[in-house]
Amino acid sequence: MRKPRPAVVTEHVVHAPIINAQSLLVVLYGIPKILVMPWIMIVAGIGVAPTVINAGLQGVFPIAILIIGGVRDIDKQLIAVARSMGATPNQIYREVVPPALLPSVLSGA
Repeated sequence: MRKPRPAVVTEHVVHAPIINAQSLLVVLYGIPKILVMPWIMIVAGIGVAPTVINAGLQGVFPIAILIIGGVRDIDKQLIAVARSMGATPNQIYREVVPPALLPSVLSGA
């Protein structure tokens, strides 16, 4: 029996793990922050730490959703050209995805 292959970037960049991660992030981001703060205070105590953790959570979710959307919207021709030149999936993730992702991340769209 064949072992299942891990998710890799191919001509079609959107894969189920990316869609599931985006759905989970959107659901978690929809939780009211006032409900999360008591749990943060129980874990981190009283002081500056809960404020820093809360601020970090406020910033992580929009940025993560933006990056996942940017990866999903990468031009498929870039992936196809890289694969035709013999790039491995790791090389595509290192050499093609970050430069193609940069405009959408910097514009915030």
